[in-house]
Amino acid sequence: MAERAAARLREHTLGNPLHARALLANVPLPVLADSSLPLPVPSTYLRLFARRRHAATPAARRLAAACAVLGGPCPLHLAAAVATELGEPLTALEEAAAAGLLRELPGRMIDFPEPLARAAAYDGLGAGGRARLHLAAARVIDDPGAALRHRAAAAGGPDELLAEELVGYAAKAVQHGQWQESAAHLDLAAGLTESAARRDELRTAVLEHVLIGGDVLRATELATGLATEFATGSSTGLATELAAARNADPRPVRRYVLGRLALASGRFEEASELLTEAWRHREPAFAADVAEQLAWLKLVTGQRAAAVEWARRAIEQPIRGAVARPYDVLALGGAPSAGAPSDSLAAAVALLEQDAAEQAGAMLRRVVAAERKAGLPHHRLLATALLAVAEHEAARWEEAATRAGRALAEAAALGQRWLLPCLEVVCAAPLAARGRLDRALAHVAGARSTARGLRHVLGERQADLATALLTAGAEPPEGGDAFVPDPRPGRIEALIADGRLEEAEGALAAFGECGRSRRAGPRGQSERIRLEALLQAARNVPEAAEEGFSRALALVEREVSPLQEARVLLDLGRLLRRTGRRKAAAERLEAARAIFERLGACPLVDRCAHELAACGLEPPATVRLGLTPQELSTATLVASGLTNRQIARELLISVKTVEYHIGKIYTKLGIGSRVALAAKLAACGQTA
Repeated sequence: MAERAAARLREHTLGNPLHARALLANVPLPVLADSSLPLPVPSTYLRLFARRRHAATPAARRLAAACAVLGGPCPLHLAAAVATELGEPLTALEEAAAAGLLRELPGRMIDFPEPLARAAAYDGLGAGGRARLHLAAARVIDDPGAALRHRAAAAGGPDELLAEELVGYAAKAVQHGQWQESAAHLDLAAGLTESAARRDELRTAVLEHVLIGGDVLRATELATGLATEFATGSSTGLATELAAARNADPRPVRRYVLGRLALASGRFEEASELLTEAWRHREPAFAADVAEQLAWLKLVTGQRAAAVEWARRAIEQPIRGAVARPYDVLALGGAPSAGAPSDSLAAAVALLEQDAAEQAGAMLRRVVAAERKAGLPHHRLLATALLAVAEHEAARWEEAATRAGRALAEAAALGQRWLLPCLEVVCAAPLAARGRLDRALAHVAGARSTARGLRHVLGERQADLATALLTAGAEPPEGGDAFVPDPRPGRIEALIADGRLEEAEGALAAFGECGRSRRAGPRGQSERIRLEALLQAARNVPEAAEEGFSRALALVEREVSPLQEARVLLDLGRLLRRTGRRKAAAERLEAARAIFERLGACPLVDRCAHELAACGLEPPATVRLGLTPQELSTATLVASGLTNRQIARELLISVKTVEYHIGKIYTKLGIGSRVALAAKLAACGQTA
């Protein structure tokens, strides 16, 4: 059973297993999942409610009927105005509550004891009685939309004037970002329209509005219904075939909407076929929307140049799509345009490229709020993902991880499958920064798996970039992506640590000359200088390295970029320790550790601890274990899984010295393996 169907069943029955089983035995699963269809009442409950109603007074029954039509919970005075010949409302409520028909809520509100009671009360009304009560409700209710819905429920057949009123209200709802409410009113209008052509036009609009409102799963249900309707009007021999194929409808506007649905659902080949056909027979009213959807399609399928071309076509159309964001495609496709709105995802991408994470974050918060008000979840989720990237860049990792995780869950619940790889990838970096590498790698693996299943080329590339970021020694793919932090600095550091200095120099030159290095601001400049200084230190030119670290530090100290400041302090402290200035080294390392601890950068806190141990600052564990500071530092790295060669590079000692220390450690602790060493350290509270 689909999750939505299960949720509807639970809401309708309040989880009562007897009633739930009765409905499952008699109601097809598609009906359970279709939120537009009311769920029936089990016969066992109908008999129970009928006995309650029979035992109630006439006034109580009339009040319950009015509440059923109004949809409860509702104000008592409103239900009394809808009911006829009620007498004293409070007396009628008391009698209805005593009979088990209604319950009183705070603030003179009334409701049924459970959802099944409301459905049973409504089903028990005759067609004429329901119509009269709906008309009475329409006269007394203040909400124009609700009044129209009551009038539609009371209609006994086609009513073109009422249908046009509903269409007018739907248009106003769209202006306030209420796409789902607009779709509901358009659906009612279609049911009141006698013209088959007009009815089909309205139902296509219903599908589009549900889809733009973000509910891809509901839109998929509607599309299946429309395909079946279209097939029913076709020749007998083709009806079955057409009902099975949602794409059989040849009308350009329907093909555009179905193509949009296919894209959001992650069916990219189908989307390409439908949108290309819709463009071939385009009409000015939706040409810009078709072009923009093709731009997004080309972007996610890895065709950046084509994506840029289609985005520009969308911009050139005389009638702009109200919900289209072609400038965002241009920015993400690497061809930003000066015409982008001042507050937009495109403008935020540019700010991130300029190393202005705080400004980008502030702008993206406004964009997210605007997209929420406009009722556009797909654009809001993308802006939310980029906001998480900006928060990661600003070292607010907990906020970033929480925000990205919520966006991922919402996209999955809505059926926005085309967004899932990107949102999975965005979750990874802030988790890794906090030391939760396993969870970060799981998100990347999930992104890659989803992307491969969808043939989502962009998603696979983002997963590759994230893998290179998390496993610093991996070769990253060329170019960058707005949703993944640049993995090249980590790669350069890994090359230097491995002694591959010529490769590191080449990678550093490429990092400084081209591509997406985000080096325009102080943080980016500091990062490039820090990497150059690391290379100088590895080549045993300590004076040049120290001078480089000092320049890098001057660019980011005084809270310009606390994370970058701490990174430079850590590297400078390592250099000072290596050149014998242990006291000065310890001062830098302590300062770095304090910043890392404040930011929650657990892996970097551990690195500072290792370096401080190597400086001779004796941690409490040395007393308990009987190890020297150098031995404890070595033991901690052994327990973390590093090889002897990697430990030598980390501590700037020879491999033979590492082997000597390990031998001494084993003797002192009375153990003979790395596994036993890890267990011993864990028992003493000294984590790797």
